[in-house]
Amino acid sequence: MELQRSARFSADASHQLKTPVTVLRAGLEELLAKEELTPQAREEISLAVAEINGSNYCLATHELAGKTLVLSGKCYMRAVEAGELNKGAKQQTQDELLAKAAKMYDLAIKQITGDNELTAEAMYWRGDVFMKMKDYPSAYRQFKKLTWDYPASTWAKHARGRLTEPEMDRIMQDEVKAGE
Repeated sequence: MELQRSARFSADASHQLKTPVTVLRAGLEELLAKEELTPQAREEISLAVAEINGSNYCLATHELAGKTLVLSGKCYMRAVEAGELNKGAKQQTQDELLAKAAKMYDLAIKQITGDNELTAEAMYWRGDVFMKMKDYPSAYRQFKKLTWDYPASTWAKHARGRLTEPEMDRIMQDEVKAGE
């Protein structure tokens, strides 16, 4: 069942992005974690992962690389929301999956050039991950940075809304008191 879900996910990502390298590698690495693989299957999957890793140098600058990273982050977040924390023989916690999502968004923010809306989207979702992890100071800083760096973006509008939430308002009040 999980393998079918992974295959369906890979197919969806491939259709949307044409280059789901990050997702494909993660799926292959997930397969490698399974204990019931035959030695031949393990070797073939290992070779596929090595081939993908070797091609990363040219894909990192591909125009769709940033979109792939943002989509990967969203997939980790969806796994948390769907309660899909059991990853074969390896149990993953919600915080581990959220940390992986944050990492994908961080990589996207650093890698995306020339697409302000996509960068703003990655910043917004990174802030959302911090909210889910209850790391409110990091969420606050991410949302504030988004509103300063990309004030005209749709994502900055959403971030301004998130900054009115009680947890964010407390941090803002603390900043005001510290500045007095």
